[in-house]
Amino acid sequence: ACALGIAIGCILGMCPLLFLDQEAKRLKDGFDDVDTNGDGVLSVAEITMALHRLGIYATHAQVVSLFKVFDKDHNDSIDFDEFRSMIKH
Repeated sequence: ACALGIAIGCILGMCPLLFLDQEAKRLKDGFDDVDTNGDGVLSVAEITMALHRLGIYATHAQVVSLFKVFDKDHNDSIDFDEFRSMIKH
């Protein structure tokens, strides 16, 4: 009974990890959808196009302003970690 309790506890303890993995996969899938050229980073143009597909007609200047906030390494592109931060903000 003790081993069964430990096993169930371990399984229940892993449930949050399973949800986190699913959330991370959805975020990565979303990132990959926006990354139309497949280079592993998002450009101003790619984010602008993605926003337009969502019905959000942001100007070039508005997207550049977004980059100034979330492009932490100032390389004029958004990597996955920066994208995750942007989405969760």
